[in-house]
Amino acid sequence: MTMRLIVLFSHIVGMLVFFVALAYEWLVITAPDGHAGLERAVQRLYGIGSGVLLLSGIYMARGGYFEFWWVRGPLILLVVMGVIGGATRRGSISARRTSWFVRLTLALVAVYLMVFKP
Repeated sequence: MTMRLIVLFSHIVGMLVFFVALAYEWLVITAPDGHAGLERAVQRLYGIGSGVLLLSGIYMARGGYFEFWWVRGPLILLVVMGVIGGATRRGSISARRTSWFVRLTLALVAVYLMVFKP
């Protein structure tokens, strides 16, 4: 197994962890009383997923691939998702729900760009 395949696998796992964090965050937003303990886990999952995505993505983009916009676009979207999530973390429930839907949409757009490379 080559190093590139290992890094690609870790990139996919990082994406899955990121989407698990989105799912857990939805539980926290919709039923904050029943899932209050998940909030710290959500923050950790976002950190782990984003870190793995960033590091593995940088590794795979080296060698000239960074010039393609389907590589730069998801990186920009990851940063935008982090900014939006951080800005609305302590906001009202309606702001957090809106933020969640926007970040989910941006994450799906990033996956679309990486898979289909339109």
